[in-house]
Amino acid sequence: MKPTQTWCHLIGLPWKEGGWSSRTGLDCWGVVQEVYSRAGLPVPTLPDQVDRAAFALPDGVTVSDCAGLNPQWRRVEEGEPFAEYDVVISQPYAGQSAMHASVVVELGTPLVITSTRQGGVHLHRYGRIRNPIGVYRLA
Repeated sequence: MKPTQTWCHLIGLPWKEGGWSSRTGLDCWGVVQEVYSRAGLPVPTLPDQVDRAAFALPDGVTVSDCAGLNPQWRRVEEGEPFAEYDVVISQPYAGQSAMHASVVVELGTPLVITSTRQGGVHLHRYGRIRNPIGVYRLA
């Protein structure tokens, strides 16, 4: 399957809080899961370093509680080149704890795919991500 076939059909789908299904709408982590699934990759759960509140995990459940389900994530070191399907975690709004996820889907520029309340599922350049705090790759 060509890389674009793993994500191009998602463009324009609506954003939905807690949405992890392309049938009903996707939040940012739903986009990560859908892209990975369509690429035939293990569908990831959240990296341990990510704040659970941002991704609507139930109260009292921490991301590390999901460790048994969580594939091994490796933080991409600064200066290391991006790879397709790297996950970029950002904290777009200063002073808020909410986190956001995007998936690198095209190298070079690089382009990421994500979902936001304002735009649904869309593409944009990595350089437009506000306050990236880490890039992660499945080990």
